[in-house]
Amino acid sequence: MQKRLRGSNRAIVKKVTALNLYADQATQIQAIMEATGAKEVAPLVRDLLDEALAARRRKSLHRETNEQPPPTQDITETLQTIQTLLLKMIRQGEISLRAENISLVLLQEILAEASAGRKVVWKRLEVPALREKGIGSAEIAERFEKETNESKDYAYGIADEIRNSQELQANQPSRAHVTDELPFD
Repeated sequence: MQKRLRGSNRAIVKKVTALNLYADQATQIQAIMEATGAKEVAPLVRDLLDEALAARRRKSLHRETNEQPPPTQDITETLQTIQTLLLKMIRQGEISLRAENISLVLLQEILAEASAGRKVVWKRLEVPALREKGIGSAEIAERFEKETNESKDYAYGIADEIRNSQELQANQPSRAHVTDELPFD
């Protein structure tokens, strides 16, 4: 005959079992009863049994997942492959840094030449024409500064557009097909 306890969906089987506890187990159960305020031993023993059975199931599952077949590749072979890939990435990074350094030097040279050329053109073409119109040195310098600032604003705006475009491309998922070779081989 089965009996249901209040608040539980589990049925209790009316089968009397003889349970003889060791002294240390009885002491521990008594301590748990006092700590939790439980009045009866049977519900506590059922809870402890549930916990023990759940732990045994977890242990059994853990043991089964650990008994998977060994990987087909040897660990030393895997480590060798990782090391080779890391060395290729380091080499590619060094090449990239050298290229960036060269680009930076060239860009600095271009900017220096452009600035010098602009100043020469300004002094030789614009300044004489402005002086003929009766414009003083302070206003000529102010006009030169104003045009320089407008050029900078334009250049910074273009740089921001390029940066934003690159960020959008970097944040979009790549649709490129994965190949067996790395792009820097």
